[in-house]
Amino acid sequence: MQGKRGQNRLSRRARLFPTKRISAAEGNARANAWLSVDERDDDLTVFVTYVAAAVRTVFPDACRDTLALVSSGKTPRTEVLATHLSNDLDALGEPFVLALDDYHTIQDRAIHELVDHLVRHPVDSLQLVLMSRRDPPLSLGSLRAAGRLVEIRMQDLQFTKEQTAAFLATAAPGTTLDGSALSQL
Repeated sequence: MQGKRGQNRLSRRARLFPTKRISAAEGNARANAWLSVDERDDDLTVFVTYVAAAVRTVFPDACRDTLALVSSGKTPRTEVLATHLSNDLDALGEPFVLALDDYHTIQDRAIHELVDHLVRHPVDSLQLVLMSRRDPPLSLGSLRAAGRLVEIRMQDLQFTKEQTAAFLATAAPGTTLDGSALSQL
């Protein structure tokens, strides 16, 4: 990372979201790299640098070619950068999860093209997790059709009235609400 701003943000993020092992399924543990993006990351070079830095929290020597390309002083074409990043990720060989949080803050078309490349040409070891308040402009239809996309929507996260009542009974014993109040919660 060049510059104090980037180093401070990555250090803060590393403390808030430490690298850990998560279990995707019985007997299937994957390392995970987490990056919370925001409006300041809406630049292809910055975004790729932070993605590489997140991956390097799990694989310290990862993404050398990609980082050399973005630090060359001349921004490469998106397809070239996407191919280098894919190749660097593929070379890792070990399964891992890359989580991009608050992806809805990204507006740069080049970033969407880069992420879409990762979606259309998946790296075997990479499980990409995008967290967004709206559908990103990516090739999701083909993933849905192929059964390769898991979507968790707001309605999937909402409690039913019964679940809300059970939660309140545990969290605040003695609290009773009528059906209308439970529906509002």
